[in-house]
Amino acid sequence: MQTYRFACVKCGQHLACETPLLGKQITCPACNKRVWVLTEKLLECYRVLEVDSVASLDEVKAAHRERTQSWNKDRYPNDPRYLETATAKTKELNAAFETITAYFTGKSSEPPPSARAIQEEKRLEKETLPQRPSPEPRDQAKPTRPAAAGSAPGARNVGTRFWFLWVGLGVGATVIIALLAFLGIGLLERRGPALTKRKHVCAVG
Repeated sequence: MQTYRFACVKCGQHLACETPLLGKQITCPACNKRVWVLTEKLLECYRVLEVDSVASLDEVKAAHRERTQSWNKDRYPNDPRYLETATAKTKELNAAFETITAYFTGKSSEPPPSARAIQEEKRLEKETLPQRPSPEPRDQAKPTRPAAAGSAPGARNVGTRFWFLWVGLGVGATVIIALLAFLGIGLLERRGPALTKRKHVCAVG
C-alpha cells in the first residue's frame, strides 16, 4: 500500500499516511494540532506546481511564482499556439496554488468524502489491521475436560474417594502406633524399679 508524506500546516512536522487515511483528520505529534490529511486533489496540486508534498507554504509560493514566470505570455506574443498553452497552464497553476493556500489557512472548501468512500475506507482498514479474537462471554460455562479413553463415568470421583480413605487410614494407624508406643514406655518405667528391688533381695539371700 502506498504511503504519502506531508507536513503539518502549523509547525512543519513531517507526517505520513496511507491511502485509507487520505482526507481525514489526525493529530500532529509535535504541536497537537488537528491536521487534515492530504486528499488526492491536493496531491495533484502539488504535482502541478512540481513541489514535494512536505513543502511549506513559502516553498509553494516560490514554486508558483517561478512556474507562472516561465509561462509568461510576453515571451512569445506573436505565437498563438504558445499564448493558448500559456493561458491554460497559468490557469492550472493558479488553481493549484489557491487550493494549497486554502489548505494551509484552513479555508479549504473541498467537500467531505461521500458515505460510500467512507465505507470503502473502513473496509480497507479492517483488511489491513490484524484480526483480534472475540472475547468469550463471562457467563459462558467453561468446557469440561474430556474423560480418558476407557474410563467409566464417575471414575474420577471414585478414585478421589479412595485416596481420601487411604489417607485417613494412614493417619489413624499412625495415631494408634504412637499411643501403643507411649503405653509401652509407661509400663517399662513402672516395672523398672520393681525389677531392681527384686535383684537386690536375691543378692542378700
